[in-house]
Order: sequence, then C-alpha cells, then structure tokens
Amino acid sequence: MALDLEVTPKALSKILEYAIKQDSPVFIEGKPGIGKSSIVKQVCQKFDINLIDLRLLHFETVDLRGLPSVSDGTTKWNRPDWFPVNVPLGKKTLIFLDEINAAPETIQAAAYQIIGDKRIGEHILPEGTLVWAAGNSIDDHAVVYQTPSPLRSRWTRIKVKADPLEWQDWAMDNLIDSRIIAYLHEKPNYLTDFDRIEEPSFATPRGWEILSKYLTNGIADSSNSESIDLFLHIAAGTVGENIGGDFVTYCKYFHGIPRVEDVLEGKIEFIPIDKPSLFYGFCTSIAMRAHSSYNINNKNKWIKPIFKYANSIPDSAADIAAMIGYKAFKINGKAVLSQIQKITDKDNPIRIWMDKYQGLFIFDEDENTITKT
Repeated sequence: MALDLEVTPKALSKILEYAIKQDSPVFIEGKPGIGKSSIVKQVCQKFDINLIDLRLLHFETVDLRGLPSVSDGTTKWNRPDWFPVNVPLGKKTLIFLDEINAAPETIQAAAYQIIGDKRIGEHILPEGTLVWAAGNSIDDHAVVYQTPSPLRSRWTRIKVKADPLEWQDWAMDNLIDSRIIAYLHEKPNYLTDFDRIEEPSFATPRGWEILSKYLTNGIADSSNSESIDLFLHIAAGTVGENIGGDFVTYCKYFHGIPRVEDVLEGKIEFIPIDKPSLFYGFCTSIAMRAHSSYNINNKNKWIKPIFKYANSIPDSAADIAAMIGYKAFKINGKAVLSQIQKITDKDNPIRIWMDKYQGLFIFDEDENTITKT
C-alpha cells in the first residue's frame, strides 16, 4: 500500500515542535502559496524564537558567507550582516533558508556548513540556533534546482499540502472574508488549483488571502456592472479565470443583504434558510463577530447576540445554528465563557445553546475550549 507522505499544516507544526526539541534541521517542501513560510513564523511566535528569514533566491554567495578582507597579509571572511549576535542566554534563533532549492548550486553549497555544522567559515552560530529550509517541489513549474545529495542527507524532508478543513479554521481566526470561507466550504477543492499551475494565475491559499483583502476594501460591495467587471479582473488575476469567475458569480448572492451588526442588534430579522449558500455565508459572518478584534473596545458586545441569533434559527437548520456557536467558541472561547461564568439565569443565550447541543460538543470551561464528540 502506497503511503501518503504529504502532511497537513497542523501536522507540520507538530513535527517542527519535535525538531525544536531535538535541534534537527528540516527541509519543508510543498507547492507555491500553501503557507510554508507562514507556518514557520507561527511556530517561532509560539515558542518565542528569533526568526532570521533568508530568501536565498535573492542571495549571492558573499551575501551568505560574508565579504573577505585582508589583515596583516591574511585574508579573512567577515561575518555576514544576517549573522545572529548578542543573543541572550537561553534564547533560541532560527536561521530559515527559504527558497533554498530556487538558489543556484553555488548558494546551496554555501549552505552546507550552516545546515550541517552550524557555522559559516570561522564564525560559529550561537548555541541554541536552529537551521531549517523550505522550497517548492521540483515538479511545480517553479524556479527549482535539484538539491545536491550531500545537502539532502543533512536534513529531514517533510512535504506539506494544503488542507481545506484546517484552512477553514485558520481563515476564521485570521478574519478572511466570510464570502470566501463560505464559498470554499461549499467547494473545498477550489482552495487550490495546481492543475493550472502553468497558467498566469491559479488558486492557492495565499491567493485567497490576497483576494480577501480586496473584498475587505469593498471591491465586491457594489452591484453595478463596472464594479463587477473590476472585481472579475481582480479575482481572475488572483485565483485564476475559472475559479475567479465562479466566485464572482457566487458573491452576487450577497448584494443587498443587511449588515451583520443590524441583525445582531435586532433591528432586522434575516434568516434566509431558502438560500443555503447565502445563509451559510451570512452565518459565518455572524460567528466571526466573536473575534477579539470586533470586541476589544466594547466589552464583548457581540458574544451574547451571536448565540441569541443561533438559537433563533429553526430546527430545520440546526446544523447551521450548531456551526455558529462552535465557530464562535473556536475563535474566542475565553470571551464566550466569560459571559456565562457569573450568570446563572436560565435565559442566558450561551447556556441555552450549550444545553441544546451538548450531545455534539464537549465543553471545557476551565480551558475555554470546545471539541466535537
């Protein structure tokens, strides 16, 4: 039986945690735009590791090794400017050699010493320094050179792939536009489109993140033909013509819908069960109002209304009501539980929701977490 040797981003993060513990060099391989560099940054933030990100595609050999100088008739190699100095005792540093296999062989050869011996010439890297690398796969039609076998023998190669389910959680946490989240919930295979990797643009997680920023700035809010045409060009140029065009058509469902805040404040009733795509997208926006960025200055104003809205949804759409509360918990469990810890009344909408869906989820009120049963 053939093994699936590609791991998801979440699994990669766990592998990197082990690599930190045992101080092992790692090479992260994967297709363009799936978040390899972002995962490394997140792991460094989690463990308070100083990250030195070197994009080797833009390096010359002297950039990596340093410039020579002559002193007393002897040539010495000066320490390169990226070299970590004055590192506090006990503080770890990660030298991240990104796009290493896009660099010419002369640059890769200069990396041998950094990866294998943790030094560059006479300059020894500080104790606690980690060295990882990343690059695209050789069959991705990117600028890639085969890494020499001596270099490959020095690291553990981990191949990572995009995972639609994991991306959904990441997207909610990072405030990706709810229309994109809902669209890719309905069509998860459109998160990536590497069959079109040779075309001018194609879908990747990075492309969807870029498109989300356009949406946040209102590119799809108008229904006039000129705005739709502009949006179509942007979407096609970011995630590809086929998927981009399909997404633009999908976004037309959302023209003219009420503001989420008006619905949560009870000014307007809006439960469009008869339009599943629109309903899921709108409810995703409802759940995302649990994010701390929406509640930082208003003392968790939206938390209870989120659950009140979920409780108002008819039982025929109970799966959507369950999704709203679950996502709100996942996004900001601490804020959600803070609204019920000091309240014992039975009318609390959060407690009502928890009682209704307790068969689907396990709540840990000490850890502020929720898991599916």
